[in-house]
Amino acid sequence: MEVKKYESVLERCGVSGLLEGGFNSVLHNHPDDPIGYLATYFDTVARPRADPLANAVALLNSTSIRDMPSFELNLHECFRELTHQPINGSHQSSQPISSLGLPGLLFASLLRRLLADVASVFSGKLLRSLNLRDWQPVSYMLFRHGVVSSLLLVEYVDRCREIHTGVSGAEGGASRGVLERIINEFAIAVSYRGSLAELHSMQSLDRHRIGSLMSAGVEETSPNMDFVEFTSRLIDVLLNKNK
Repeated sequence: MEVKKYESVLERCGVSGLLEGGFNSVLHNHPDDPIGYLATYFDTVARPRADPLANAVALLNSTSIRDMPSFELNLHECFRELTHQPINGSHQSSQPISSLGLPGLLFASLLRRLLADVASVFSGKLLRSLNLRDWQPVSYMLFRHGVVSSLLLVEYVDRCREIHTGVSGAEGGASRGVLERIINEFAIAVSYRGSLAELHSMQSLDRHRIGSLMSAGVEETSPNMDFVEFTSRLIDVLLNKNK
């Protein structure tokens, strides 16, 4: 009797549903740190209206983009939540958001948060390629493309930094000839069609392959290529593939 009384109280307060949702999410997503994951989950769900963009970023970052079934579910959940959010401070904040998508202004704000650690010279390329309009509804397919591309871009910039540093060596200059070979190798990798092409394209640039490309150009003397040019050109390859 006492147990049923407590269960009734928990259900009435919404605690039972919160706990069940958190545990189901852990079972579905298999996070490396389940306790930390639950803490983030409860914080996100308990205050869903406080900052919808922060909630969306936390949810999108809670699952690896390579765990596509789970990540896809999180994408759907974020899209659903954001399409029901008003836009604070706008003259249209009291108007319902179109069921066809969410406004480009809100979507661009989400992408900027996902790209917060990426230099604007790189993130700007992606944002411009999406050609968003402030009040033009964003479909789910464009939403998915923009989010996946943003998360990939974060990984690509970090990997480009590692590659450029490795090619530079002790002299501090990265051979243009070697980096041109790496860019060509990357272009070949992303040219393969398939939903996971972009996810696996950087795997072709492992240390063994980069070492081979560096050895092939060991006798060459060519000007250097700086990190910004190298990374920008790799990003251009990725964006052109997705046009």
